[in-house]
Amino acid sequence: MISDFNAMKLKNEYFDWLSEQESFADVGSASRPVVEIKTPFLDDFSDGIDLYLYPDQDGQVLITDNGDTLDGLRTKGILFDKRSKTRNKIMADVLDTFGIEKQTNSKKLFIITKRNDFPNAKQRLLQGILKIIDLTYTESKSVFSLFTDEVANILTAKQILYNRSRAVVAPNGRSFIFDFMIPTKRNGDTLVRTFHSPQFTNSAKVFSWDASYISRFTTNKPGKFIAVIDDQNAKQEQVNDFIAILNSEQQASIEGISYSEMNAKMNAFTNC
Repeated sequence: MISDFNAMKLKNEYFDWLSEQESFADVGSASRPVVEIKTPFLDDFSDGIDLYLYPDQDGQVLITDNGDTLDGLRTKGILFDKRSKTRNKIMADVLDTFGIEKQTNSKKLFIITKRNDFPNAKQRLLQGILKIIDLTYTESKSVFSLFTDEVANILTAKQILYNRSRAVVAPNGRSFIFDFMIPTKRNGDTLVRTFHSPQFTNSAKVFSWDASYISRFTTNKPGKFIAVIDDQNAKQEQVNDFIAILNSEQQASIEGISYSEMNAKMNAFTNC
């Protein structure tokens, strides 16, 4: 019924869904408390992405993957050593974009934050982990070219005005990072994310849920969302499956565009 369609009801439905999909458990001790968060997202081994929350100094908290992300990539032969200059640049760019830290000689990715800001930090850490996995999904050398830079070069060549690595902040302080924010004259900003590995469909699910949340709960609503998908080394079936997940989102308009089709679909990126 139309009377059931309102912001508060949709918000409650969203958080009910989230509480069912995620689980929190005390896995530490009284002297060293640790909270484990099992998320609904899978890594490239189809294992769940788990995060861990530790108390830190001055009432702050530390949220981390305990090194699982880089350990998983290492088992696939994907290393981030001194010889891996391009991979290290990818890593540094992602960490900087999402405000994630990594100490030298440590595999742990983490964020230290105020306790009341932990949901925002959790979202950023999860987005960063998925981005790292997406960018380093296969072992071919071409993977480590910076796909986002390739997309930026096309936008620049077509004289599209854009800002890179921008955050959209929801009323509760939760932030969502996008690779490009394209201003338009009439229809609100176009928010763009790039995806290097369409076979890693978790990234499509995260984008879909983020777009839905932003569309429902932010005041300055974007005009549309675009996913630019790298199809240069992917099977068409994988690209189609990725786009199908985006198309299934009913609360937001998301357009999936293959990299090979960008030039033919530049109207989607226009500043008009």
